[in-house]
Amino acid sequence: MDTPTLLGFAGTALAGYFAIMNPIANTPVFVSLTAGDDGATKRDVAMRSILLAFAIIAAVSIAGNYIFSLFGLTMPALRITGGTIVFIIGYHMMQGAGSKTHTPSDEDIRTSLDLGIVTK
Repeated sequence: MDTPTLLGFAGTALAGYFAIMNPIANTPVFVSLTAGDDGATKRDVAMRSILLAFAIIAAVSIAGNYIFSLFGLTMPALRITGGTIVFIIGYHMMQGAGSKTHTPSDEDIRTSLDLGIVTK
């Protein structure tokens, strides 16, 4: 593989990882979860998170073809399935209906109120 091709692939892979990891949206979450911690603890948590993410990405990158062959998957099948899922998500977003996952039901609210009484 020549250098321009390798650099193009590396840039594409880096852009894909950046989009998947979404550091811009995850930064406020990290800051809120480590709000009471000192600087050393925050650095330790950040470093462990980065190393774990790298290990997972490296393992899947190395064993990806084996995993696909183990389950009998092909790239065209993965592309069709992924496109179908993205289409369904987009269709539901266009309908404007709220997500049932993000909206608690009446039973969930009652249960949380009951637990609040029990724990006090």
